[in-house]
Amino acid sequence: MTKDKVKRIAYLAGASVLAGWLAAGTAQADVLRIGVASAGGGEPVTFGGSSASVLRNQQLLEKAFAGSGTEVQWFFFKGAGPAVNEALSNQQIDFAYEGDLPQVVARANGLDTRLLATLGTRAPVYVAVPEGSDIHSLADLKGKQVAIFRGTNLHLLAIRVLATANLTERDLKVVNLDTGSSQAALASKGVDAAFGGFELFKLRDQGIVDLIYANEAQDP
Repeated sequence: MTKDKVKRIAYLAGASVLAGWLAAGTAQADVLRIGVASAGGGEPVTFGGSSASVLRNQQLLEKAFAGSGTEVQWFFFKGAGPAVNEALSNQQIDFAYEGDLPQVVARANGLDTRLLATLGTRAPVYVAVPEGSDIHSLADLKGKQVAIFRGTNLHLLAIRVLATANLTERDLKVVNLDTGSSQAALASKGVDAAFGGFELFKLRDQGIVDLIYANEAQDP
């Protein structure tokens, strides 16, 4: 069996288990509301990065609840984890898919939540710069304007990545931008660099940015 097949089976297994947990916990609900810490994209709106994205893409929850009278609703938050926490606090959603840092912050501030599953762990993080930039390494980021989505799991990753180059946030001119705004700033050269995920591949493939760092080759 190839590595790709093993990965696909693992993704589907994780998605199926998550679907089972959600179904078991809300079998009597008329509406199941799920918040996702991502703006998503496409039509219908989807996202990527974990087995939860497979759950959405293949509509496994909708199939699990078919004929039960329970409607599955997905809500995507451009404001990522902090926005999802606000929705949880206001009881506007029943379940949430968000990163570790915003969930820790939520619990620390008294938001009573329970962890059902850990998904998308060890996801890759990248640093992009406008194409042709003279920034070629993490060390070159010192004193530069760098986009980081603060308060999210990406924020925590960025701090850890910078530490590998003996840098902290204080060594940079950090600009707090969400994922979409960060990509726009890179395209317009409004920032010198940006931390992000696989969404940066699209800009790279369009010849807009260069990727100067990928943690895939590092100790996770």
